Amino acid sequence: MKSKKIILTGGGTGGSVTPLLALVPYFQTEGWEVIWIGTRTGVEKKIVSDAKLPFYAIASGKFRRYFSIKNFTDPILIIIGFFQSLFLLLKLRADVVMSAGGFVSVPVVWAAWCLRIPITIHQQDIRPGLANRLMSVCASVITVTFEKSLQDYKQKAVWVGNPVRPEFIKALESGLRKQTALPWLLILGGGTGSEALNELVLASLPTLTKQFYVIHITGNKISEKDFSSIYNYEPHSFLPAEKIAETMRQSTLVITRAGLGTLTELSFLSKPTIIMPLPHSHQVDNAAYFQKNEAAIVLSQTDCSVEKFIQTIISMTEDAALLEKLSLSINRLIKPEAEKQIFTIVHDLIRR
Repeated sequence: MKSKKIILTGGGTGGSVTPLLALVPYFQTEGWEVIWIGTRTGVEKKIVSDAKLPFYAIASGKFRRYFSIKNFTDPILIIIGFFQSLFLLLKLRADVVMSAGGFVSVPVVWAAWCLRIPITIHQQDIRPGLANRLMSVCASVITVTFEKSLQDYKQKAVWVGNPVRPEFIKALESGLRKQTALPWLLILGGGTGSEALNELVLASLPTLTKQFYVIHITGNKISEKDFSSIYNYEPHSFLPAEKIAETMRQSTLVITRAGLGTLTELSFLSKPTIIMPLPHSHQVDNAAYFQKNEAAIVLSQTDCSVEKFIQTIISMTEDAALLEKLSLSINRLIKPEAEKQIFTIVHDLIRR
């Protein structure tokens, strides 16, 4: 019997990559061949290469809702990406195409629709992104993280939750390693790092490192070598999923942006969390949802001083009842076992 072949597509940031990677073991266990189409320069190329998946790059543009000179050139890149996608899909003979967002996915999904290849889309965030809206008309099924999104995609939508990478499932099942004398504080700036959050953390280190062992995922915004000698401070520009999962499991408190991939993993591990969303983005909606459900403490990047940042961290970690409440609330917020449900949906779609 011919093995099934699935094309996963997305990139530009890690947000559209993480949920799809969580599904890869389920497809591979059933003997499916998994192939990725992404951008040449996005973070997905390294992430997918580390996962040892075949990777094909296409030209990628972006539709912007504001004035930019690139609005005149990017449509050309999207057209080029569309024809590259047509060629790749014909060459690879895909059985199904799946995306979780990212503008590189748009020409791939459009090409798949022209070739009558089944398409599924996963909507992670509270606010539907423009890329997913553009692709939704082509999709047979749209899986969503939150019940609210059923209203956005109507009859095509299925509420499943958000996939969790197997490294985090393994971390939950394994025992904790011996920790340092101080509680761990994990700070995540997103797949490409956050300059504003990094600056806030670095300014806070003289105080924080007296009470916490600080693990800081900086992205490529700063050089970890410049600060690696600071006592009780461990900076990394990037960590593989297994290491992040283990570190997150052992941390007393996590500070993060509001990407849904990370928030899902924090929910799965029941981690007390401080969210600092990227201003003027879909992350603000994600953070507001967690705050409304008392599942995290939210700080605004625009008015968070170093003093407020430090005081929030210290006061939270000294309040055992609050940590317990946040742990329980965040764990209940996202539906579990989305991986299995999405695999079943994709498998049934091919059999139609």
